[in-house]
Amino acid sequence: MTLKDKYGDSSIIIALNKALDLKLYGAGYIQNILYQEMTPKTCHPPVKLKSDTLNEIRLCSPNLAEYDALVLKKRKKT
Repeated sequence: MTLKDKYGDSSIIIALNKALDLKLYGAGYIQNILYQEMTPKTCHPPVKLKSDTLNEIRLCSPNLAEYDALVLKKRKKT
C-alpha cells in the first residue's frame, strides 16, 4: 500500500505486469522495478572543446566488412 501511495495505481499495475512477466514475486522486486522506471535517465550534452575546429570534426562510421575480411583472412592462415 505504501508503494501505491508513493507511485500511483498505473505505475503499480505496470510494475506488477513486468514482475509477472519476469516471474519475480515480492514487494522488493516491485519496489525495484518502480525505482528503475521512475529514475530519470541522464542525458549529458556533448563535450565542447575550446577550439571550434575540433568541435567540427565528424568521424565516419567504420566499415565492418573490412574487419570481417581481416578476421576471415587470419582464420584461413591458421
